Amino acid sequence: MNEARWVKPLSPADVKGGQQEFLKTSSDRHIVCGTHAFDFDRVFGPEAKQPELFEDVAGLVTSMLDGYNVCIFAYGQTGAGKTYTMEGPRDDPGINFRALNSLFHCIQSERAADYRYDVTASIVEVYNESVVDLLKESRGDGLELTKQEKGGGFTIQGLIEEQVSSAEEVRDLMERGFQHRSTGVHDINSHSSRSHCLLIVNVHGQNVSSGLKMTGKLTLCDLAGSERISKTHATGLTLTEAQNINNSLLSLGNVISALVTGGSHVPYRNSKLTMILQDSLGGDAKALMVCNLAPSSVHASETLSSLQFAQKVSAVELRTPRRNLEDAESDKKKAMMKKSAALAEDEGGVKRTGRATSERTSKAVPQSPTTSGRGFFGFGGR
Repeated sequence: MNEARWVKPLSPADVKGGQQEFLKTSSDRHIVCGTHAFDFDRVFGPEAKQPELFEDVAGLVTSMLDGYNVCIFAYGQTGAGKTYTMEGPRDDPGINFRALNSLFHCIQSERAADYRYDVTASIVEVYNESVVDLLKESRGDGLELTKQEKGGGFTIQGLIEEQVSSAEEVRDLMERGFQHRSTGVHDINSHSSRSHCLLIVNVHGQNVSSGLKMTGKLTLCDLAGSERISKTHATGLTLTEAQNINNSLLSLGNVISALVTGGSHVPYRNSKLTMILQDSLGGDAKALMVCNLAPSSVHASETLSSLQFAQKVSAVELRTPRRNLEDAESDKKKAMMKKSAALAEDEGGVKRTGRATSERTSKAVPQSPTTSGRGFFGFGGR
């Protein structure tokens, strides 16, 4: 699994409080945290800009048009810059908008002559272990997750999938959905996300000449930040939220550990977050984690924990990603199988009707000694 590090600059509050930078980036792959040194796929220093980060992940995003499941998620402690990385302000957008802009540019220019695509977008949050559709007018009850019949992963039942045809339409959806996201205030972050937020984009494409069909999925996830209660001084509902956030991040860590060791059992079912991410983190997908780091010495222990988690992620070796493809011949076979199943159902219905009729008749008309039960059921069948 690929990963990148983005070290945010010291905040005005850190500077005012006389905090010193605890992290040092000596190259684009090397980072030093106190006495600990780490090497990663890519390290972005505090001076890095949004376009620079996205340039590093753009190829991963557009590969979904070839039929791959792709996941990009931001991880780090509360206040480390995850939401800025994924959402960003309108005048300097983050990965979410840049990914969709790149996607539609590819669809409408580079592939317009050879492919036709349908694109849908959904926005959900996992809040206190409840899955909430952020595009619905009212929150209502949490959505149910059901196991997919084919392949790994879970389906979110009743999730709104909006048809979209441009990055601007998706931006409007994001602004509509994200305003309903659960946020709160504590001693470390004055605008803390209290939920994991996922932008899920599904693409169905077809090659106009060969008939080859493909299905791709892009999951862009802004994880809630890990929190130390001793520092946030959370109480009441904020404390409950923090406990659920930390538990789901622990479950994510356990999934990553199982993927690293290659064990036969990966505990996806331990949290709603990991259930939703199963088909994006499993062996057949492409995944990248952006680890956001706070450089201030006051956050030294949390930053070190984030780096150790990132090191664990970098050790995950996923299988060769599998494309979700169907050719025209597969369509014919599926149609034939569907037709055969329908015929079998019809025949079964006739037999069941015959049996029911015969049972009703047998109560009304006593069987003669020369009429066997089997023959009677046959008569009813005709």
